[in-house]
Amino acid sequence: MTDRMQNFIKKVDDYIIKNELIGYGDGIVLGLSGGADSVCLLRVLCLLRDKYKLTIHAVHVNHGIRGNEAKRDEEFSLKLANECGVSCHVVHADIPALAIKWKMTEEEAGRKVRYEEFAKASESLNCKLLAVAHHANDQAETVLFRMCRGTGIKGMCGMLPKRDNIIRPLLCVTKGEIYDFLNDIEQNYVEDKTNTCVEYDRNRIRENVIPELEHINSQSVAHICAMADKLLDVKKWFDQECDKAFANIVTVNPTHTAAVINTEKLCECQQVAATEVIRKTIGQLTKSMKDIEDRHIKLIYGLRDMENGKELHLPYCICARKEYENITLYVDNKNESGEDGSVGSFVIWPQEEKMFSDFECDGVYLPDEKKYYDHLKVSIRDASSQELTFENMVKNVCTKYVSCDKIKGRLVIRRPMDGDIINMGNNGTKKLSRYMIDKKIPRSLRDRLLVAASGNNVYLVFGGIMAKDVYVKDKKDNVLRINYLGE
Repeated sequence: MTDRMQNFIKKVDDYIIKNELIGYGDGIVLGLSGGADSVCLLRVLCLLRDKYKLTIHAVHVNHGIRGNEAKRDEEFSLKLANECGVSCHVVHADIPALAIKWKMTEEEAGRKVRYEEFAKASESLNCKLLAVAHHANDQAETVLFRMCRGTGIKGMCGMLPKRDNIIRPLLCVTKGEIYDFLNDIEQNYVEDKTNTCVEYDRNRIRENVIPELEHINSQSVAHICAMADKLLDVKKWFDQECDKAFANIVTVNPTHTAAVINTEKLCECQQVAATEVIRKTIGQLTKSMKDIEDRHIKLIYGLRDMENGKELHLPYCICARKEYENITLYVDNKNESGEDGSVGSFVIWPQEEKMFSDFECDGVYLPDEKKYYDHLKVSIRDASSQELTFENMVKNVCTKYVSCDKIKGRLVIRRPMDGDIINMGNNGTKKLSRYMIDKKIPRSLRDRLLVAASGNNVYLVFGGIMAKDVYVKDKKDNVLRINYLGE
């Protein structure tokens, strides 16, 4: 083994040790395309196999795009894996058809299929790790690509050496070093012509941008990767500060479908931290940040100075709305309540028997507390026979006593409906919608209120106002005790 080969292996091994990528006795699934990068990764891991007592399995995905060339790649991968004493599982997929079905580019669909198949293989083979062959040039391309699209500090850090069970042992070496290593061990590989097709954005960076940067400085790729590593250290510190700010500024509901950002506290942050808090808030509402660009973050940040009711529409059905002293972000899904707004048509008055049961309601906002609860436990009991006094009726804010004698029709627990009104006593009636506005209840949470009503007459807003005409005034009243607890 030449000195250059030994140095290459040591460089990769040192990187594995530094980033704790592999443990003794680990099982590894490796993505093997037959190209130079994955062939290099296979050869390196096989050279380290005895040191770490590794079990290695390869997965090759035939994308159904390049006809005979794809078949050639498949056969080459099977032969090479056999020579290395590694099992190789081949998957055939019609990527063009799947791209149409999933409304993706072929590049995106191919990546989705590959990682799904890698995950299946990892589970079936009981392998802890998935190794992919990204190298330093890929890292530089990723950083430049994200810069072009608009990104934050996280995006500028590029790909991580390890994310969940995915490891990237070759991030420390360049494409040129990979070619040199393969030449030194006299290992051939196959070429995928689509890798040089400049119709793809990443390939355009690979074929046009990076060569130009290397004309300026031959170490451009290494310098971009070094910058990404430094930014990763900065990001770790920055994340700690932003996590503190996020906890102080943002309230996310338990189902992660809505979040409220306090604009006053947001303005107390440096702008760079404030925009990162917004980015983190969006991340709480969606599984992917792929289509969220820097301009979206800036638009949301700009809402802090806009008039009440101003609204923005973002990818993934996310809406951002200025609501009084807050910016509310929510997923714009349909109301989950029934067509008539009822909660299981739960009638609480009149009852044939003076027996009442308990029930739970999902997703309830209590306006006095300004809190959203994933579950609200409600207990309804007949309290007519109790000796009620002013003191025992008001000492618990989560317990309300309702006189039913003036209620016409049946009293139902439901969600708010159009046309709802509430009796304000000497001030007459008020539309429930006006109460919500006066109470500064965010629009996205108004359909999450829970009310006790008969027809359009609302007698109780849970965690809020109670109508004057159902106040208990006489010991002879028919009284309900309504107790609720959020969790």
